[in-house]
Amino acid sequence: GGLVAEALLERGDRLCIVDPEGEHAGLGTHPRVLVLGRQLPLPKPEVVPEVLCAKPLSVVLSLGALDHVKKCDYVDRLLPALLNARIRSGIPHWTFVDEAHYFFDEHSPHVRHLQDRTGSTLLLTYRPSQLAAALHRAVETYLVTSTEVDEERYLVSSLIAESGRMDDPSYREV
Repeated sequence: GGLVAEALLERGDRLCIVDPEGEHAGLGTHPRVLVLGRQLPLPKPEVVPEVLCAKPLSVVLSLGALDHVKKCDYVDRLLPALLNARIRSGIPHWTFVDEAHYFFDEHSPHVRHLQDRTGSTLLLTYRPSQLAAALHRAVETYLVTSTEVDEERYLVSSLIAESGRMDDPSYREV
């Protein structure tokens, strides 16, 4: 995810990165990236779109200091605010949600925020089997790396088979 974020930042895209474990603070070395939730306080979720739209910045929202319930509450309030901002202004160009399995399981109310197709969202997870089925139905593209977890390999193989992409001549395994 970090390499994709860096490439998009170099291109000039504005990103909002939800970082539940504080692993993406290194992106703060980029000249137009503001890391919030570490040395700088985490703003209220409803304020984040204002920060993104006020100046040509990207933000990393480091949620590592919050407990799981507070992280989920933050994301539940953040996603609709970002969606509304994207509808009005087109910003952020991309929303990244790291450790997506924390927020988008079968019982999560957060899935509804990702079913609107108004922008680009990148969900990063090493446990795609824990994501809600409704979310998988809304995904247009998967980028998969290797895994040793049989459950995850089975899920990815099933998703590809269900999509019919294995029969597509343009499908290729890298």
